[in-house]
Amino acid sequence: MRIFPASFCEARARRADHASPGAAFLRDFQRKTAISSQFDGALMPHLIVEHTANLGSVVSSATLRGLNAALLTSGQFEEQAIKSRAVVLEAFAIGTAEEGRAFLAARLCILSGRTAEQKRQMSEILLEALKRIALPQGLETQITVEVLDMDRASYGKALLPA
Repeated sequence: MRIFPASFCEARARRADHASPGAAFLRDFQRKTAISSQFDGALMPHLIVEHTANLGSVVSSATLRGLNAALLTSGQFEEQAIKSRAVVLEAFAIGTAEEGRAFLAARLCILSGRTAEQKRQMSEILLEALKRIALPQGLETQITVEVLDMDRASYGKALLPA
């Protein structure tokens, strides 16, 4: 599906109003799916937490909601804009050891335009929240956070009403 800037869709819908009986539907559809080329940073972020399978189910939905709450303290995002998910890694290697090691790796994808200080703050907030997760004993566990810029000009989002 191609997504056009709102101004393009509005002009096309005005021309279509007189052209066909389905013009109102088309105009409504285009208005609901049109995305402006400028985005407020509150549309983000995406938080992806990968962890090794030997950590078990340490990253639950409740844990993700806790991480989302921690991100809210940065003041950079609206509550409903934060999207998080966990990915369990069945196949992994840490160094050359066959066992006894694990990792949690968080990737925070945000729209470009934030300062280095804002990104550092978000990284620190997430790292502190991840360190509070109850991890199994007997595993040397590495916890990492990476904050990545997503190109603002190419990012698209549609919010469909309930």
